[in-house]
Amino acid sequence: MLDRSQKGRHANASTFRWRGVGRAQFRAQSVELRTALLTHGWNETIIRPLLTGIDPEAPTLF
Repeated sequence: MLDRSQKGRHANASTFRWRGVGRAQFRAQSVELRTALLTHGWNETIIRPLLTGIDPEAPTLF
């Protein structure tokens, strides 16, 4: 796990890069994130779902 972390082969919240998305999708996500930041400031409950792509209303496994 340390090796993959050092080589950047993992994608989690601390090393988020939006890998594998097209240019238009990347732009749309960036604009949505910027708009949320300008509107609400750094509000973790709003920003984290935008960064990770996880719906906060989705049911959890446990």
